Amino acid sequence: MNKIKRCWLILFVVILVAAPLNANAQEKANSKSPYEKGMDLFKAEKYAEAFKQAVKLNPKNAEAFLQLGNSYRQIENFPEAIESLSTGPQS
Repeated sequence: MNKIKRCWLILFVVILVAAPLNANAQEKANSKSPYEKGMDLFKAEKYAEAFKQAVKLNPKNAEAFLQLGNSYRQIENFPEAIESLSTGPQS
């Protein structure tokens, strides 16, 4: 009988330890930066909306402005492409 209690106790402890580890792994998988989300949208051919949020959240991210300009160029919205490329942070 003592052996059964010990097995249940070990199982309980393993479950308590494993549950938070799994939650942290899922949280890290879902926590992409706005730039990474923009790249995902760009690859899905949702060009114009791909980098708007990344630029809005971090106006100093030159790469996001570059990709936003490329996105507008891809859908042939040249005035927006020129504006995005010219208003990005200057080095």
